[in-house]
Amino acid sequence: MQYEVEKTIAEISAGSSTAKRLTLTSWNGNPAKLDLRIWRIDKNGDSQPGKGVTLTEDEAATVATAISDYLGGAQHE
Repeated sequence: MQYEVEKTIAEISAGSSTAKRLTLTSWNGNPAKLDLRIWRIDKNGDSQPGKGVTLTEDEAATVATAISDYLGGAQHE
């Protein structure tokens, strides 16, 4: 599987051996999409992708609206 991280948009969280990142990533030569995934970090600082989710801009907009609605709501558990 080939990938190219074109841009790291945000590092959501990080530990000593993993990081959760939102990136703009191209997979297998396809156009880049938003990608939210855990990256394994070795002792040299090199990163390898773990499990995650890739979203088109339309899908990301739907998720962003849902999260905004959830966080802005008076009632969420």
